[in-house]
Amino acid sequence: MLKGKSTRIPPNLYYGFEDVAKEAAKIRDFGVSVQTSHVSLLKLVGGITTYGCTALGPALVTSIELAGRARGSKIVLCTDGMANQGMNGPEFYNKAANYAKDKGVMVSILSIKGDSCNLKELGKLGLSTGGSMLKIDPHLFGS
Repeated sequence: MLKGKSTRIPPNLYYGFEDVAKEAAKIRDFGVSVQTSHVSLLKLVGGITTYGCTALGPALVTSIELAGRARGSKIVLCTDGMANQGMNGPEFYNKAANYAKDKGVMVSILSIKGDSCNLKELGKLGLSTGGSMLKIDPHLFGS
Protein backbone atom coordinates (compact mmCIF):
# COMPACT_ATOMS: atom_id res chain seq x y z
CA MET A 1 0.00 0.00 0.00
CA LEU A 2 1.15 3.47 -0.70
CA LYS A 3 0.98 5.17 2.62
CA GLY A 4 2.27 8.57 3.50
CA LYS A 5 1.22 11.53 5.56
CA SER A 6 -2.23 11.61 3.96
CA THR A 7 -1.82 9.50 0.84
CA ARG A 8 -3.30 6.07 0.37
CA ILE A 9 -4.64 4.16 -2.60
CA PRO A 10 -7.96 2.64 -1.46
CA PRO A 11 -7.86 -1.20 -1.42
CA ASN A 12 -11.10 -1.40 -3.41
CA LEU A 13 -9.11 -0.08 -6.40
CA TYR A 14 -6.26 -2.63 -6.21
CA TYR A 15 -7.57 -4.74 -9.10
CA GLY A 16 -8.10 -1.97 -11.64
CA PHE A 17 -4.98 -0.76 -13.47
CA GLU A 18 -6.60 2.44 -14.73
CA ASP A 19 -8.30 3.07 -11.38
CA VAL A 20 -4.99 2.92 -9.53
CA ALA A 21 -3.26 5.12 -12.13
CA LYS A 22 -6.07 7.68 -11.92
CA GLU A 23 -5.91 7.74 -8.10
CA ALA A 24 -2.11 8.01 -8.18
CA ALA A 25 -2.36 10.97 -10.57
CA LYS A 26 -4.13 12.87 -7.78
CA ILE A 27 -1.08 12.63 -5.51
CA ARG A 28 0.50 16.02 -5.15
CA ASP A 29 3.79 16.78 -6.83
CA PHE A 30 6.64 16.78 -4.37
CA GLY A 31 8.17 19.74 -6.19
CA VAL A 32 11.76 18.66 -5.62
CA SER A 33 14.14 16.14 -7.11
CA VAL A 34 15.59 13.14 -5.31
CA GLN A 35 18.95 14.87 -5.54
CA THR A 36 17.73 17.77 -3.39
CA SER A 37 15.42 15.79 -1.12
CA HIS A 38 17.38 12.60 -0.43
CA VAL A 39 17.73 13.26 3.32
CA SER A 40 13.99 13.60 3.88
CA LEU A 41 13.32 10.65 1.55
CA LEU A 42 15.69 8.46 3.56
CA LYS A 43 13.83 9.41 6.74
CA LEU A 44 10.51 8.61 5.07
CA VAL A 45 11.72 5.23 3.81
CA GLY A 46 13.28 4.49 7.20
CA GLY A 47 9.90 4.97 8.82
CA ILE A 48 8.10 2.46 6.62
CA THR A 49 6.60 -0.47 8.46
CA THR A 50 5.06 -3.63 7.07
CA TYR A 51 1.55 -4.81 7.65
CA GLY A 52 -1.06 -6.86 5.86
CA CYS A 53 -0.69 -8.21 2.37
CA THR A 54 1.65 -7.10 -0.39
CA ALA A 55 -0.07 -5.05 -3.08
CA LEU A 56 2.88 -5.10 -5.47
CA GLY A 57 0.83 -4.30 -8.58
CA PRO A 58 -0.88 -1.18 -7.22
CA ALA A 59 2.43 0.02 -5.75
CA LEU A 60 4.14 -0.45 -9.11
CA VAL A 61 1.43 1.39 -11.08
CA THR A 62 1.50 4.23 -8.53
CA SER A 63 5.30 4.44 -8.74
CA ILE A 64 5.22 4.55 -12.54
CA GLU A 65 2.57 7.27 -12.47
CA LEU A 66 4.61 9.40 -10.05
CA ALA A 67 7.98 8.77 -11.71
CA GLY A 68 6.47 9.40 -15.13
CA ARG A 69 6.09 13.06 -14.28
CA ALA A 70 9.77 13.39 -15.23
CA ARG A 71 10.75 11.31 -18.28
CA GLY A 72 13.94 9.38 -17.71
CA SER A 73 13.07 8.59 -14.09
CA LYS A 74 14.08 5.25 -12.62
CA ILE A 75 12.25 2.97 -10.20
CA VAL A 76 13.95 0.29 -8.12
CA LEU A 77 11.31 -2.25 -7.17
CA CYS A 78 12.49 -4.06 -4.04
CA THR A 79 10.37 -7.15 -3.53
CA ASP A 80 10.10 -10.66 -2.21
CA GLY A 81 7.86 -11.27 -5.22
CA MET A 82 4.86 -12.28 -3.13
CA ALA A 83 2.21 -10.14 -4.80
CA ASN A 84 -0.78 -11.47 -2.90
CA GLN A 85 -3.21 -8.58 -3.18
CA GLY A 86 -4.26 -6.66 -6.26
CA MET A 87 -2.99 -6.94 -9.80
CA ASN A 88 -0.23 -9.39 -10.73
CA GLY A 89 0.65 -12.05 -13.29
CA PRO A 90 2.11 -12.03 -16.81
CA GLU A 91 -0.60 -9.90 -18.40
CA PHE A 92 -0.33 -7.27 -15.66
CA TYR A 93 3.49 -7.07 -15.81
CA ASN A 94 3.35 -6.71 -19.59
CA LYS A 95 0.83 -3.88 -19.26
CA ALA A 96 2.95 -2.23 -16.54
CA ALA A 97 6.04 -2.46 -18.78
CA ASN A 98 4.21 -0.75 -21.64
CA TYR A 99 2.89 1.92 -19.26
CA ALA A 100 6.41 2.57 -17.95
CA LYS A 101 7.86 2.75 -21.48
CA ASP A 102 5.12 5.17 -22.57
CA LYS A 103 6.00 7.41 -19.63
CA GLY A 104 9.77 7.12 -20.16
CA VAL A 105 10.36 5.27 -16.87
CA MET A 106 12.96 2.55 -16.31
CA VAL A 107 12.13 -0.17 -13.76
CA SER A 108 14.83 -2.26 -12.11
CA ILE A 109 14.07 -5.25 -9.89
CA LEU A 110 15.88 -6.01 -6.62
CA SER A 111 15.01 -9.23 -4.81
CA ILE A 112 16.45 -11.45 -2.12
CA LYS A 113 18.27 -14.64 -3.06
CA GLY A 114 16.40 -17.67 -1.79
CA ASP A 115 12.97 -16.01 -1.77
CA SER A 116 10.14 -16.97 -4.08
CA CYS A 117 10.38 -13.85 -6.24
CA ASN A 118 8.89 -14.43 -9.68
CA LEU A 119 11.82 -13.10 -11.66
CA LYS A 120 10.55 -14.75 -14.82
CA GLU A 121 7.71 -12.22 -15.03
CA LEU A 122 9.25 -9.34 -13.07
CA GLY A 123 12.46 -9.72 -15.06
CA LYS A 124 10.60 -9.11 -18.31
CA LEU A 125 9.29 -5.87 -16.81
CA GLY A 126 12.79 -4.75 -15.91
CA LEU A 127 14.42 -5.76 -19.16
CA SER A 128 11.72 -4.31 -21.41
CA THR A 129 12.00 -0.90 -19.73
CA GLY A 130 15.81 -0.86 -19.90
CA GLY A 131 16.21 -1.70 -16.22
CA SER A 132 18.11 -4.51 -14.57
CA MET A 133 17.49 -7.44 -12.26
CA LEU A 134 19.49 -8.28 -9.18
CA LYS A 135 19.05 -10.96 -6.54
CA ILE A 136 21.10 -10.21 -3.45
CA ASP A 137 22.26 -12.63 -0.81
CA PRO A 138 20.97 -11.54 2.61
CA HIS A 139 23.99 -13.17 4.24
CA LEU A 140 26.17 -10.49 2.63
CA PHE A 141 24.34 -7.59 4.33
CA GLY A 142 26.61 -5.75 6.69
CA SER A 143 29.76 -7.35 5.24
